[in-house]
Amino acid sequence: MAEADLENMKVEEYATQFFGFTPKSFCNGVYNAVNDYIMECMKAVETYLTEKCSDSLSEDQIETGTDLILHQYMDTFNRTFERFECYVLKNIFSIPSYILLNEDTPQMHQYTPQEESLLDAEIDDLKMKVWVLKGANAKLRNCLSEMEQSSKDVDLATVRLAALQDLMSKSGVSHPHESLQLTYENIEKGKKLIEKLVQESEEIAGPKTVSSTQTTDFC
Repeated sequence: MAEADLENMKVEEYATQFFGFTPKSFCNGVYNAVNDYIMECMKAVETYLTEKCSDSLSEDQIETGTDLILHQYMDTFNRTFERFECYVLKNIFSIPSYILLNEDTPQMHQYTPQEESLLDAEIDDLKMKVWVLKGANAKLRNCLSEMEQSSKDVDLATVRLAALQDLMSKSGVSHPHESLQLTYENIEKGKKLIEKLVQESEEIAGPKTVSSTQTTDFC
């Protein structure tokens, strides 16, 4: 296909997008409408002549005459329509170069290499921000999970503390802190007393072992 034909196809496609129909189809529609009108007129003329002039003209003469008239009409009409079609396609359905479709408007501004570099940098920056936000969201989710677990632990400790206070109340312990302190002190005293007794028992047992050994040697 020739380059000119390809260019014409592009122009026709663009005109079809702009008008919603092809200019050629519009012209064909007009031609067919006028052609049908002429044919109907000639049939009406032939019918009229057959009815009014049947005495002086035969059907063949009437048909031949109407065919001649139709030929002259169509010859004149075709020449006239060619001029009409050229005028319409050139002056009415010709789209100026500055007219753009809505979907082609963004193409009016072509970015320079510098502008494209800036856009790429902005895109990279946005990608980095998205990545950082995703990381922050992940940390927040972890913190939220830890807070939920801590809340559960606090609730459990509260329940246990309430149970302990109830037990102390039933046992007659009015001051649990002082009671725990006293218990701790008594445990420490008991521990020291046991250590002292163990030490004294070791000291007492030590000489007896030596005396027994000496007696054996003496024997």
